[in-house]
Amino acid sequence: MRHERRAEYHLICVAADPTVTSLSAAVPVVISVGDVNDNSPAFSAGSDVIRVPWERATVGHVVGRVEARDADDGPNGEVIYWAEPVDNDTAVDVFSVDPRSGDITLVADVDEPAVGEIVVYALSVTAGDRGEPPRRSRVLLSIVVERQPLLGPGYRVGGGGGGGAAGLVGVGWKWIALIVVCNRVTK
Repeated sequence: MRHERRAEYHLICVAADPTVTSLSAAVPVVISVGDVNDNSPAFSAGSDVIRVPWERATVGHVVGRVEARDADDGPNGEVIYWAEPVDNDTAVDVFSVDPRSGDITLVADVDEPAVGEIVVYALSVTAGDRGEPPRRSRVLLSIVVERQPLLGPGYRVGGGGGGGAAGLVGVGWKWIALIVVCNRVTK
């Protein structure tokens, strides 16, 4: 019996005297299956790389989130998070992990990468439950801070912006609508 499959069983227990047909009794019985801490928290697949544009890497910015689920119930299934250093890396001084939500927040300035380059921080995040004994899982995160190349000194309007229609401004491969407002004052 596993608590995760079925927490209760409802039975009717009948006692009867085979020599006297009218002598019997029935009693409902409920069997409750208690939960033991037999499951470790499991991280969501694909949660091992977080990409952060350097231009948005400001102190206090939530750069990502880790999520782990535990199939147990009650305290055995309550997940808390914390960060641990990897090979004397400074990532634990730069990022913090919210123990309840798993939000990863920037708490110090990151190194500024050169244009078109990246800086990678390694952060080990542990998810543990509150069971006895506690069970844990870890994920090694790569937090990639990248600096995008600048678009240049100006924008091209009309057909000169990569074959776009008039009235649109070409910005790399994205398009932004250009709205022109004219106010005429006549006397």
